[in-house]
Amino acid sequence: MNKILIIFLLCISGLTNAQYQVNSNIVIANKDGYTYTEGHFQKSLRFVEFLIGQPMLNADKQYMKQESLKNFEQNPQAIINEVNNIDQQMQQLYQLTDIYQIANVRSALISQIYINSRQQPQNQSFIVQVLNKYVPLLAIDTQNLLAFTYKDFEGYVLMMQFNAGLLGENLQLSQEQLLQIKNTLTQQFYSMSLEQKRSLCSMQLLYEYMSKAYQQMTPQQKQQLQAQMLNQYYASYNQQQNQTTQNQANNYSVKWPAGVTTKAQKQAYIRKRQREYSGNQAAMNTYYNSMMSNHATMLNVFSNYDSNTYWQYKY
Repeated sequence: MNKILIIFLLCISGLTNAQYQVNSNIVIANKDGYTYTEGHFQKSLRFVEFLIGQPMLNADKQYMKQESLKNFEQNPQAIINEVNNIDQQMQQLYQLTDIYQIANVRSALISQIYINSRQQPQNQSFIVQVLNKYVPLLAIDTQNLLAFTYKDFEGYVLMMQFNAGLLGENLQLSQEQLLQIKNTLTQQFYSMSLEQKRSLCSMQLLYEYMSKAYQQMTPQQKQQLQAQMLNQYYASYNQQQNQTTQNQANNYSVKWPAGVTTKAQKQAYIRKRQREYSGNQAAMNTYYNSMMSNHATMLNVFSNYDSNTYWQYKY
């Protein structure tokens, strides 16, 4: 890999580090020998917007600043220590080089906040209110610190449509289907393997990264990715039908039927097989099974391209 990937949710969502005046010394408040500056607030704001994956509304930012000042007046030392702790966590995040790992750390932070809020339900802090508003919780694994949020569900659906597009399909889902998918994922979350949970809880970040990386690909690279995804999907489908081996699914050593050689023919063949499914649930299951493995394949494909286009060092 020519350049180390240090991209995290702030950068992908357009929230670059330069937007936060974390070094500002403008004094906002003084109490008991402690000084709360604009830089302190900006560090907290950067952390919160990292968790939700988008900028907060201006009204919410103003409310957050008011709450921060109120808390500072009550216990200035605790607030300064809290900001310093948050900043240390962000510095550690900047050192990570794996987008999947970054997503898991983000999920762990969200989980810990929700867990703490359950232990102290009478004290719903501002950050909990923000999470409930921007990234509502659908399911949580308290043991492994994994939070499946509504944003991850949205990322999952977008990833489904993205994968379908690589297969030549225009996947459109009704409100009823979306509700069914959300309910199914939420219910099945607790019986999933640890790896499946980690994948599902990373969907918001993974989709944002992959879709933007795909947009920067050359036409030739896009064709290469589409070809690999077609083979992966076909191998995954056959594997579910006990017609291929795990080794084939992993290495794309698939043998298409006679006469199916071009991209268009492969897409048409997959559509034909899809029409043979016994209803929407079967189709959804196939999309689910292929997608939960395809995201890792796609990350590997992106990282293997000999180009600096996709890798950006931002801090």
